[in-house]
Amino acid sequence: MRQCLLSNLANTLCNMGSICIFILLTGCDHHPEEQAVMQTYQERVANVLDQPIASPTPQTNFPALPALRERLQPTTDLREGLLDILELSECDLIPLIAKRNSSLGKVSSPSQILIYEITFYQRLIECIPILEKNPDTKPETIARLHHIAHVKLQEQPKYLWNALYTGQEIDESLALNQATLPLGVNNEHPIQNALTSWEYFAQLSQMLKQQDYSRANQMLTDIEKHMEDLYKNPAGTPLLRSLMLLTHYLNTTADVIEARLQRRPLCFNEMSNPKADILKTVFTRFYATTIQPYMATVHRLSEQWFSAHTKIREFVSPPASTHLYDAKVFTRATDISLWNQYINARNRHTQAWQHILSQCNLMPNANNR
Repeated sequence: MRQCLLSNLANTLCNMGSICIFILLTGCDHHPEEQAVMQTYQERVANVLDQPIASPTPQTNFPALPALRERLQPTTDLREGLLDILELSECDLIPLIAKRNSSLGKVSSPSQILIYEITFYQRLIECIPILEKNPDTKPETIARLHHIAHVKLQEQPKYLWNALYTGQEIDESLALNQATLPLGVNNEHPIQNALTSWEYFAQLSQMLKQQDYSRANQMLTDIEKHMEDLYKNPAGTPLLRSLMLLTHYLNTTADVIEARLQRRPLCFNEMSNPKADILKTVFTRFYATTIQPYMATVHRLSEQWFSAHTKIREFVSPPASTHLYDAKVFTRATDISLWNQYINARNRHTQAWQHILSQCNLMPNANNR
């Protein structure tokens, strides 16, 4: 069963003191069915090749999201005194500023603050030329508005970062209690809704980078729907745990094949034998039939995850204190990236199988499948 029984009993047992701590530390099996299939595959390969498994237990300890104080990017508050600039009433900015300064506005979510900042900036840059043509506008007022516009433009990446990476949506997406994607996952899985929303935010970041505020403001009308999709359909941990699980079993199976070939060839003179035929059956029955389709889906979905976050980072910059986590979980351009580790394991696994099957003249082709 995918549901963790310990979680079901948590509320009751947490009233018993130390038992609650045990539950929290013990956790759940985050990938029972997927691991069972991959472990069986690994063991069958090892048994056929008479080769021990060096690392039978997968190391899929998922990295914890950095604390909020490390992720939150400070911004400059320029609201004080804005309502005193009466000229802003000519550009419909006074009601917007008053709403932001209200008791509800002061506790706005990061996504609502982002909406305010982009809307305010667009109206402000449209307002300044109008006020500059008005002979009654004081030069110091124009200078102050230009300064505000400059600061707001420079800090837009911070507002987008805070909206995406400091709210409850990212907390849920990367929560440690999320399991791997199930076997048989397909395009109808709810995680696709979250990935579509991440792509929406990637597009929004590009609009802001290009300073296309007309299209950006049009996109903002859907922002809360997409934030809800991120929260209701956690994508990060399920995808990345799946990558880590695949990485482990692809690497350890490659270990087994490589070690056997170093010890002694499986076939001589490209002549197959009964053991080689059994190995080919294991490859077809376990890997090609079950694991490879699962891996293809995880690969495609993970590409969407990393692609969206890479595009977002063309506009935003992570805080220095989160760089290591960011390089592992959100990007593809580093050695510690979970994506790169998976790709390296996949390629190594493929090469190991090509080597041993070629040695036995059992490589799949049109005449030999």
